[in-house]
Amino acid sequence: MKFCEINNKMPLNCDKNITINIIKINKIEVKEDCKDQKFEGKKILSYEDALKEIGFGRVQVELLFASFLILLNVMNETMGISFIIPVAQCDMNLSESDKGLLSGIIFVAIIIPSYGWGIMAGSMGRRSIIFWSVIGSSIFTCLGAFVSDFTLFLLCRFFSGLFVAGYSGVIYTYIGEFCILKHRAILISWASVSVGFGLIIMPFTASMILSYNWKLNFVEFIDFSAWRVLLVIYTLPGILGILWLFRLPESPKFLLINNRKEEALEIVKWIHKTNLGESKKFDIDDLQSEESHDDIEIKKYAGLKKVMLSMKEQTLPLLKPPHLLYFMICCCLQFGIFCIAGGLALFLPDILNKIANAYDENPIDSFKICDIMHNEQINYNITKFSDRSCDETINPNVFIDSMFLGLAFTIAYIATSLFMKPKRRKFIIAITLLASSISGILLNFSESQYFMIVLICSFVMLAGINSAIISGVACDIFPTKQISTVICITMIFGRVGTATSSSLIGYLLEYDCELAYQSLPIITLLCFTLSLILPT
Repeated sequence: MKFCEINNKMPLNCDKNITINIIKINKIEVKEDCKDQKFEGKKILSYEDALKEIGFGRVQVELLFASFLILLNVMNETMGISFIIPVAQCDMNLSESDKGLLSGIIFVAIIIPSYGWGIMAGSMGRRSIIFWSVIGSSIFTCLGAFVSDFTLFLLCRFFSGLFVAGYSGVIYTYIGEFCILKHRAILISWASVSVGFGLIIMPFTASMILSYNWKLNFVEFIDFSAWRVLLVIYTLPGILGILWLFRLPESPKFLLINNRKEEALEIVKWIHKTNLGESKKFDIDDLQSEESHDDIEIKKYAGLKKVMLSMKEQTLPLLKPPHLLYFMICCCLQFGIFCIAGGLALFLPDILNKIANAYDENPIDSFKICDIMHNEQINYNITKFSDRSCDETINPNVFIDSMFLGLAFTIAYIATSLFMKPKRRKFIIAITLLASSISGILLNFSESQYFMIVLICSFVMLAGINSAIISGVACDIFPTKQISTVICITMIFGRVGTATSSSLIGYLLEYDCELAYQSLPIITLLCFTLSLILPT
């Protein structure tokens, strides 16, 4: 049995020690867990317990909506280019290498500043980083719609990626800090339904815009064609998301870490009023500070030294027990997952198109996936490249298959969100990674067109849904001060996985298709093994 001692050594039955340095106490009320404390008539709660008392409500729903829009913008910025490149090749005289460079440049750009964005989110605030990074990416994306030179367009995509890195990881931290532990991973999973929804809305929007072959000449030297309009439209979810952010506050947890308790209490009061209305009186007088001794020491410095000390204070604990093992596992899992869900997914529309073409031309024959890649791809590139090099249309099958994949992603995300309980996270990650591996293995032996399509889509989807779940796990197992840094670093590993695998897959599909399709399931099997080590 533990005791709380208050000046006169009066024992109070509770679960933790509390030392209170006050001279006179008018009223003391301590519950069994010592979390609800009333000193001198004041009710003092931890931030977690304040959220428990308020409960889940309208604020969390609004956060979910805003984060949904912002994550949808991430999908548009990173994957939307795959629908733009085929119709932009005439305007910019794109070669095959140019197309590959445009596809991958944003992932390279996302990798570079991710760590820095995590550090800034830990010192400047989550909301402000999300707001300004969305603004930055939208500006450069829209600028890209008005340039006709390939190099300038490539630079716009690169700078857009630098800003996408800011909100693509920090948004998970932001939404997670408005929820209690019980709801955190669930809400993050619901927000990540935007990935599946994005894979539906992207091809649908592209099919609507690109189906009209028109050009406007109101800008000198630039034919403002349909793909430029599509590029601008793809920024709208992010703009709507940050407009909604105007209504939402900074994370109270971040404010408490930085010893801004008065501001944090005002936001908690706003959450209480928004969720519960005026029916229940707000009776929390103060919040427990979450500022550490290291935070206080860092405040003594300014400029570069302050940034370096903050970087050290947020990162160094991750490289030591007890966090080192789980930090390394999260990094490896994100790397492996993005190899499949990022790298292979970039080639998925083209692969699906080649499968459809092969069976359309030879409906009675049977093919394995690599037979199609060896025969159809080489013949298609050699014999038809000159005919299609300036063809500004996309095969309708690409849109349809992409929308079906997005629908499958959406259903999978909704299913995991409904069953997402703290003790089920590890099970969901493990079982989906194992199922993804099995799908990838069976893909090598399938000779049925539709079974082949189902397997490759399942391979990508079942691996991809785990990225958000792992970010939710990180919010639970790492200290608040390190969460944004953890997510940003793990996302760096994910983007490296995408950049690495997309380069290797592109090479292997042409020169050693079997190795590509045999090695990818091994990656998910390794991820499955690592997921078993995660805490429950």
